[in-house]
Amino acid sequence: MRYTQVVTSFSIDNAIAAALFKKTYNISIEITNFTEPIHESIVVGIPYLTELNLTGCMIFVNYFCREFSAKLPPGNILVCDAEYDTMAEMIADILEIDVPNTILNLMKNIETLQIDDKTALAILLELIMERNTIEEIISSVIKSEWNKVQKIFGNIYQKHANIFLDAKRKAHGIKIIKRGVGYIIYNVSNELESLSSKIATIYALKDLETVFALGCIENSKVKEGFFVSRKKVDNIFRNIERLGAAVSCKKFRGFFRIEWLIRKDEIIRCMRKV
Repeated sequence: MRYTQVVTSFSIDNAIAAALFKKTYNISIEITNFTEPIHESIVVGIPYLTELNLTGCMIFVNYFCREFSAKLPPGNILVCDAEYDTMAEMIADILEIDVPNTILNLMKNIETLQIDDKTALAILLELIMERNTIEEIISSVIKSEWNKVQKIFGNIYQKHANIFLDAKRKAHGIKIIKRGVGYIIYNVSNELESLSSKIATIYALKDLETVFALGCIENSKVKEGFFVSRKKVDNIFRNIERLGAAVSCKKFRGFFRIEWLIRKDEIIRCMRKV
């Protein structure tokens, strides 16, 4: 095969999909946050990015097919099927590998943001870039030790229990800006507050359709943000990109960062358009 490595992110779903490639072709796996250029690789589940720095790659994604096709630099190959909720199921079908329904259903619940602790935990692992856990999951998939994949959730949840308790508390304090849409503010310099506020958006989806966590300086100037939605987020990221923010997102969630500060009311105006 032309490619010698598969590149994936800190997403559990993407990691399982990448492990299926290694299981089939015995190629190396690189876990990255996609901030560096990628060359001559299979790329699994790259988030939609304001800047795509890929050369000679084969990219597998299950969201924003039209946007990726328009944005992808020449010389890359795109395999996109938005009918799949998860990359694990998409790659399992492409490679004709049997993956237990318990695993596929778990990934579907996470990627479609079903409100439970396993979904919150999976999103947290992406946010903190928990490399050791992702590597453990990849190893278990390669060995077909599927039970280990599920057991990992219980172990990691206990490790970060304080974040989840704080997130559930914060979810009750979401500010509503219109029907179905709300937000929470956090201090970007406080890591624990930042993480628990982002996880709070998951729990807040119980009552809302779209929720933002806005990382602020001086409580009124936004530096970064995280958002989740029951609807596809393409309209959200387009509006935020127009403000000059760099966006990274998947089908139902995303993150943005701003080189300069934007007034909170400008972001709220974007939220009103959801």
